[in-house]
Amino acid sequence: SRPTTVISPHIHEPIHHHPTISMTARLHCETSNVSTHITHGRHSSPHNGHGNSRQHSSSSSSHDDTIDSSHRSRHSREGRSSSAHNSNDHHHGHSREQSSHHHPEYSSHSRDHSSRHRGHCSHSRDHSSHHHSHSRESSSSSSSHQNNHRTKGLEKLHHYLNETLNLPHGLQSTVEQVYNSLDSRIFLVENSKGMCGGDSHVMKWENDGGSVGKVDGASRWDELSQCMEFHSKMASKCWIPTKFWLVNDPHTPAIPQKFGLCWSNSKHLTTEMEQVQHVFEHVKMNEKLNPLAKQVRRIEKYLTPEAGRIKAKKKFVSVVICTQGKTTDEEGQTGTAVRKDLEKSLVSLAKLPVKIVLRLCTDDEEVVDYFNALDAKLDCDVLDDFWGEAMEVYLHNPWLTYGIGLHRIREAGLATDLIDDLDEKGFSLDQIHKFCTEFFLSDISAKRGNSLPHPRKDWTAFMDRLEQLMKREKLQWNPVKKRQTPWIDLGKLDSLYGRSKKHSDSPPRQRPARHAIHRGRQESDADSFGAKD
Repeated sequence: SRPTTVISPHIHEPIHHHPTISMTARLHCETSNVSTHITHGRHSSPHNGHGNSRQHSSSSSSHDDTIDSSHRSRHSREGRSSSAHNSNDHHHGHSREQSSHHHPEYSSHSRDHSSRHRGHCSHSRDHSSHHHSHSRESSSSSSSHQNNHRTKGLEKLHHYLNETLNLPHGLQSTVEQVYNSLDSRIFLVENSKGMCGGDSHVMKWENDGGSVGKVDGASRWDELSQCMEFHSKMASKCWIPTKFWLVNDPHTPAIPQKFGLCWSNSKHLTTEMEQVQHVFEHVKMNEKLNPLAKQVRRIEKYLTPEAGRIKAKKKFVSVVICTQGKTTDEEGQTGTAVRKDLEKSLVSLAKLPVKIVLRLCTDDEEVVDYFNALDAKLDCDVLDDFWGEAMEVYLHNPWLTYGIGLHRIREAGLATDLIDDLDEKGFSLDQIHKFCTEFFLSDISAKRGNSLPHPRKDWTAFMDRLEQLMKREKLQWNPVKKRQTPWIDLGKLDSLYGRSKKHSDSPPRQRPARHAIHRGRQESDADSFGAKD
C-alpha cells in the first residue's frame, strides 16, 4: 500500500473528561446564532467498544508546537511507553494533581515516589535502577495491551466490513492487509467560519434498509460531523489509534484542539467517545482564518521523530485533511502565494511514511478543480462527498457501483492505490482484472487456485467467473442511478471492453471532463449522463 501518515499510540497526553453528550450534531456559528440539528439515521446508535485517549488540550499555539517533543525523546529511551506518573513528571507544566485526576491508579504512588526521591538523595542510584526497571515492565505491558487490542480490532474489522459496509469478502481481505500496515491516523479538521456554508449534503438512511437518501442544503460542518461520527465509531470498534486535530484553537478548556481515541487500554473509551461527540457538537466556528499550511507543518513536526520507527515496522500514518478548501495564512490573506505555501507543506509532509487524503466539504467548482489538479502533483487522494465521488467514478469507470462502503474505506485511509485511482482514470483490462481479483477473491481463495481468468486471454471465461462471484454479494445503493444495483454492471463492462472490442492496455474511451462532474452532482432528481440506461 501507499505510504500513509499515522499518529503513534506511544505518545502520552492527558485525556479530558466530559459529561455524556447525545449523538446529535449541533452547529454553532456565532454569525447566525443558529443551532442546527441533524439526526444521523442508523449510524446514531450508541457506541460500544474499547479504547483510550491520551490527547492533549492546548490553549496556546506555542504549547501545541512543543507538546510531544519531550514525550517522544523520553519514550524512545524507555521503550516508547511508560506509566502515567512517569509521563506526568515531564509534561509541560501540568501539575501532579491534574495528572492524578486522569490516572488515579498512579496518583498516590507518584507522590510517594517523588517524596522518597527528594528525601533520600543518597539512594538515587537505587531509585534510578528501580525507575528503569519499572519503565521496561510498563513498556512491555503497554505493548502487550496494544497488540491484544489490535488483534481484537482485526476480528471486529472483518465483521464491520461485512455487516456495516457490505463489502465483498475479497476486499475485506485486502483492507485487512492495509489495516495491519496502519500505525495510526490524524484527522486535520477545519473549524473556521467557512465551514458554516450551506452548500453541502448529509446522508439519510431510508427505512428500506438499503437506500441512502440525500439531504441538500446542509452546512459543511454538518457534512463533516456526520463523517467524523462514523469514523470515530469505526476507530473505537476496530481499534484504530486516531487523533483529531482542529485547525483553529477553540481557546476554551472544555474543547481541546487535539483529542483522540484508542491510545492505551480500553477502559477510557467511553470517555474518549464522549469527548469526540462533545467537541463536534459544541465547537464554535468564529474564526475567519484557515491556516492549513501552518497546521500541516505542525503535523510534520509531530510525526518526524516517529518516522524511523514507523518505517522500520513497514507501517504508515494516514493523514486526512478535512476542509472546505479556501485556505489562508495566519493574517487571513489568500491568493497564489498562500496556495503555494500549502502545496509546499504537503510535499514536505509526503516525504514521511504517510498517506495523505484530502476530504473536501464544498460544492465550489473552483476549489474542487484546484485540489483535483493538486492530486496530480502529489501522492494523495482527493475526495468529494459520497454523491460527488460516485459521479466521478461513474464518469471514468461506469461499470462499477460506487457503494458507500468503498467511500468510507477511502476516507479512513484503508483503501489500496488501485481503489484510489477509480475516480481519476478509466481502467485498462489489466487494471480491471487486478481490481476484480482484489475485490472478490480473498487470499485463501487465491491459494486454493480459485483465480479469476484474465480477460485478455479468455473474455468469456472471465465474464462467466465474474458472474458467479457476483451472485454471493449483496446489491448496493447506487447514488448515480438512485437504486440498488450489483457491484459490477456486466452489460456495461461487456459493451465497453467485450468480445467485439480490441483488447489493449488503454481504456476504451475518454470520459467527460471534470468540470461536468459537479454539474451532474447538483442535479439530484435526474441523471444528465444517461446513467439509467
